[in-house]
Amino acid sequence: MIFSSSVPPLVSTGIGLLAAGLFTTLYASLGASQDAGLSRLPEKFPCVKKRLHRWEKRWDLLRSGVFLAAMLSAMGAIALALDAIALESNRSALYTIGIICCAAILFSLLLNVVPRVLSESYADLMSVRLLPLAALTVRILYPLAWPIERLESRLLNWARHR
Repeated sequence: MIFSSSVPPLVSTGIGLLAAGLFTTLYASLGASQDAGLSRLPEKFPCVKKRLHRWEKRWDLLRSGVFLAAMLSAMGAIALALDAIALESNRSALYTIGIICCAAILFSLLLNVVPRVLSESYADLMSVRLLPLAALTVRILYPLAWPIERLESRLLNWARHR
């Protein structure tokens, strides 16, 4: 058993999956809003104009921090799922394969299908409403998110100028 807690492993796996799904949806929404043009967001949502202006030039950093949070949540959920399977080690191999297949379907739905659908339908609304969560996430993960964003930026510049 990797983690010891009073919360059952499957419940904590579900919480980790939901967090990863939220961050993945936010990441996709931030990207769709950026692709459509950030300058139009203050006109659509004047109540958050100041907050949007503060992050407009650092939108890539927001996306990097949220992506990092999504990956950390997903990896935590995977570790918890593996821990739950280890607890059930006395079960048959077929049972374990069934659990892994169910987990793969849930991961696919929560980390791929749902975020894509939500971000295509409600990208601007989600970007604006969840901007405080994205900002908090970046502040917490800044020591990890900033180098990733800088590396990505430099690699993209290098690729464009080749």
